Amino acid sequence: MIRRNLIILWAIAIFSCSTDSDSDLSNPGNNTIPFSVTALVKEYNGGEGEYHTIDFIQGRKEPSNLTNITNTLNLEPNAIFRSNGLENLLLFKQGDLQGPDAIYIMMDLDDNQIVSGSYKDYFPITNNCFFDAGQIGWDKNRLFSFENDVCDQGNLRLLTHNLSNSEVTEFPFLEKAFTGDTPHGILVTEDYFFVQYDDRSEEALDTYKEGLIVYNSSSLNEVFSNRTAGLKTTFVDGHDIFVATRPSKMEIIDLTTGNVKHSTTTFNYFLATDDKISNVSISDGKVAYVDNSMAIGIPAYFDFNENDSFTVDQEKYMAFFNRDTLDFDADVIVPQEFKIDLETMTFAVTYLRFSRGENVPKSSAIMFMDFEGNLLLDYEFPSFRFEAEKLLKR
Repeated sequence: MIRRNLIILWAIAIFSCSTDSDSDLSNPGNNTIPFSVTALVKEYNGGEGEYHTIDFIQGRKEPSNLTNITNTLNLEPNAIFRSNGLENLLLFKQGDLQGPDAIYIMMDLDDNQIVSGSYKDYFPITNNCFFDAGQIGWDKNRLFSFENDVCDQGNLRLLTHNLSNSEVTEFPFLEKAFTGDTPHGILVTEDYFFVQYDDRSEEALDTYKEGLIVYNSSSLNEVFSNRTAGLKTTFVDGHDIFVATRPSKMEIIDLTTGNVKHSTTTFNYFLATDDKISNVSISDGKVAYVDNSMAIGIPAYFDFNENDSFTVDQEKYMAFFNRDTLDFDADVIVPQEFKIDLETMTFAVTYLRFSRGENVPKSSAIMFMDFEGNLLLDYEFPSFRFEAEKLLKR
């Protein structure tokens, strides 16, 4: 959910792995993994890095399947991970990262299917007024993309490529619209294709106005849209979509019916930040998020039934990250990536541990904790140091 922008360069011993040995994954403790995630990490060797995945399967006591994704997919040194939406599908971009010659390489973590090709292979240039905006999405059956208008007409073109027959379908133009990497973008789930964009219509010129449109990814029919001023945050979980709009409205909507399941009008953290559309846990009227109003991110959730926000026990959480001590020799522990599961009321956080005054981490790890602040599991990876790219719910 939250990306820690740590620019850390260090030299480390190369840890080779294909479907690598699990013997280097340690688990001090007897608890089991509370929910399933895959950690996508990047192992640095000087200025370059290799991607790995590590599986944490619910009910098990040990992680498994440490896999070198860079070797599996033959990724180039400049390859970058692009969040796709479906969390069992990895998507990387490499080569010429700007424009239609960019190469996209995709892998299904469940069945190891690999799909690859350049942007122009999937979406041939048919109109020079539209330019690849730098993102695509993949749902196993189709690729989705959007292109910005460079001829000053102000339209946003949405496209989908059917992988079974190579047919390209163009959606109706989104007029007077623009989108880029941040905070706008696209998200693909098992059933839907989401587009979050900047409304540049004349009536929106003097207001803060965002647009959101959702299509069924099979029929390609529009199922939901929000073109009101003040669209701030959009979270997705299955058929549920959470939408927060200024000045004070928050809703959970069932995309299968269009009905509002929960609604409230109250100021909240969601309304004070700009977030790109993303996958989060939504369950029983609760919506997960990471509260960044303090020194480090804090797992939290908003409960529509209580009309209030709740966080992990902050005293215990801060103690884990050494934020409750005046010991100037204590290690500095920096959280990286978060994944919250409201069905089990637990969460996972990857982190780096530094000796005080050092800028090279001494270790890296992932921990699981419940909202009462009880540490459930703490896995350290002593054989290599990594920067966490993403925690993927499985």
